[in-house]
Amino acid sequence: MEKKRQNTNILMFFKKTKLDDNIVHKKSENEIMPQNEDDQSNSIHSTATEISNTRDIGNYVGFKFNKIKDDELYDILRDPWIPHENFIFPLISQGDKNRSFKLHWINEYPWLSYSQKLGGAFCRICVLFGSDEGGRSRVKLGKLVTIPLSLYKKAKENFKAHQNNDYHKNCVFKSDNFISVMNGKIQNIETTLDTAMTRKVEQNRQKLIPIIETILFCGLQNISLRGHRDDGSINSVDDDIKNQKGNFKALLEFRINAGDQILKEHFKSATKNTTYISKTTQNDLIDCCGNVISDKIIQKVHISKLYSILADETTDVSISEQFSFCVRYFDSDTCSIREHFLGFTKVEHVTG
Repeated sequence: MEKKRQNTNILMFFKKTKLDDNIVHKKSENEIMPQNEDDQSNSIHSTATEISNTRDIGNYVGFKFNKIKDDELYDILRDPWIPHENFIFPLISQGDKNRSFKLHWINEYPWLSYSQKLGGAFCRICVLFGSDEGGRSRVKLGKLVTIPLSLYKKAKENFKAHQNNDYHKNCVFKSDNFISVMNGKIQNIETTLDTAMTRKVEQNRQKLIPIIETILFCGLQNISLRGHRDDGSINSVDDDIKNQKGNFKALLEFRINAGDQILKEHFKSATKNTTYISKTTQNDLIDCCGNVISDKIIQKVHISKLYSILADETTDVSISEQFSFCVRYFDSDTCSIREHFLGFTKVEHVTG
């Protein structure tokens, strides 16, 4: 008797495929993985650390302070990167002990900074304002300036020695001046020099004003400037020089006696070559006055647009032929015809 067929499931005829353990099922690209608060906190902390480390003093070792922007330099000096109180400093093996940087050293020595980048201590001020050499013998600088101090067995002794070094004190002086300038308490050296130069120029102009006014007075009155004996000092006690000085020096002396304190102080303090009253200086000032007058006349002629040139040949006292030029124009300010002398020109040939 044949056995009855057993009821079978159709799935028995198909071999079950075994999943490969190495296959990783990827999530949809659009699916966002949830992020717990700890991950977010670590991300924020990492970003803050990166921002803080931009002020790591190790980033500026070997840089000259004049190559760093003033605002950036000020920030590094006033607000450098300081390790967090939970920061783990690396242990350095020295002999039979492991030592590390101590955070409280930064409070004890305000100029001290720790570089996470270079793994050691630096004098922040000497790094930013120092050079590669120091001392009377100009020896190469090392720990705390160009390379980190990373062996801490005698750290405090090294800190005290560096703090009392003249090189360090000089850098502190530069740093204090820089901070005072940035805070607006004092002017920088460039501004100070510019201010001193501006003051000196203004003082010299004040000294020249009475001298130029005296020359203009002589010109307006058509009187000569120089005398027979006019090379001595304005305060000369020599009777021959004093009695034969020219109108120019006599008028200057008159101004002093009338109470011109600027002129009085000028002749009292000026050296022999800086009185501005020599015959050479007189001629230079006369030429300057003539140029200013000519320029103003020409400006008025240009404004008028209606003018004529007058020219005539004359002979001077040395029997030299010269051509005199005058200009005639309509002055719109006064609504009148004006005529001005412009100057003489030497004539080479008088034939027609």
